Amino acid sequence: MKKRQSSHNLGVPELNDVYLELEEAVKQESEIAQEKEQKLVTYSCDDMPFSMFARFVSDTTGVSIIADVSLYEKRIDLDVVGVELDELLSNVARALGTEITRSGNLYFVGELRPEDRAVMVRKVVRLKRDELRQAVGLMLSDNGKAATYDDGLVVVADKIQVITRIQQMLQSIEVAEIDTWVVQLYLISVGDRQESEVGVDLKPVADMSFAFATASADVYSGVKMLTSLQAILKATREIEDMSVVAQPLFVLTDGKSSKIRDAQDIPVPKKAITDAGTVSTTGYENVSVGLEVETTVRDVGERRAMLDVKVELSDLVGYVDQIAPIKKTQNYETSLVINSGGVYMIGELQQDKTVNTKSSILQTVRKQEVKSNVIQVWARAYKIVR
Repeated sequence: MKKRQSSHNLGVPELNDVYLELEEAVKQESEIAQEKEQKLVTYSCDDMPFSMFARFVSDTTGVSIIADVSLYEKRIDLDVVGVELDELLSNVARALGTEITRSGNLYFVGELRPEDRAVMVRKVVRLKRDELRQAVGLMLSDNGKAATYDDGLVVVADKIQVITRIQQMLQSIEVAEIDTWVVQLYLISVGDRQESEVGVDLKPVADMSFAFATASADVYSGVKMLTSLQAILKATREIEDMSVVAQPLFVLTDGKSSKIRDAQDIPVPKKAITDAGTVSTTGYENVSVGLEVETTVRDVGERRAMLDVKVELSDLVGYVDQIAPIKKTQNYETSLVINSGGVYMIGELQQDKTVNTKSSILQTVRKQEVKSNVIQVWARAYKIVR
């Protein structure tokens, strides 16, 4: 019987070799981490020449420092504990009334030219391109430049003091908590029905003060509003002239907006009179009618938020000379403070439609009636707690 060849002889690494490589990788990561920790320095000096201070910093940190000759004899007084080296040298340069730039592991202290700017390249996932450009632009110096890209990459060229502050700002933005809210809106159409048929009060004007008071009321008031909403939703399935127009659901991060559009584009012919005096169709123009809803949430703490709601309802109600469309648009906009888990009746829109009543025999128009209904806007909100 032949002796089985070892995996090592076949060119396959043994487990011991794998373990040794892993230990070496962990050791290298530890050394890298120690290098990062070494950037925090603690110094104390009194009336020390800057040339001696620069030599001392170079010896203790391993960086290279080049300074303008005019700074050699200037004196340094400082006491710092646990600060980053970039921040220390930036503040020393400021105290000396000069500037500083960095290229890799080399620092230059002295008057800078526009081409001496340091460069920062970083990716920020929290902000959009325009928001990132605005945030960075607030801190740029006169000679500073910044470029932002759609994938969140930002490139900044400026003085090292400015870049240090920009890095601190971006880091704060990245670690800030992100609040998320779920908002459900209900647009309910209520026709000319008696309240007794529904079992709840359908007149929002009478109870408007109560509806807004529940924003900060006790649990009993909140339960009462939820019960009213549930009764109305049930009634929409049983009563003919009550219906749910829309019930959009939004998942929103703090400070962001969301929009839905449920509309129909109606083609309206464009008419023109020819030289012969006839009317011809030269094309079509789309008229959009329907529903558009936009919401914005801004967290204000303690499971509360400011909710902004915009509602637009539009309809095509007729034509001028059977050519030009008549479009009716209603807009509703409001802002209110909501609690997580709260139910709110936040407003209403009055709708009037003209209905042609025909005779049962000749099917001729006998009269025109105006049918009124109210669009109630309800909201429920929940904060997602992680």
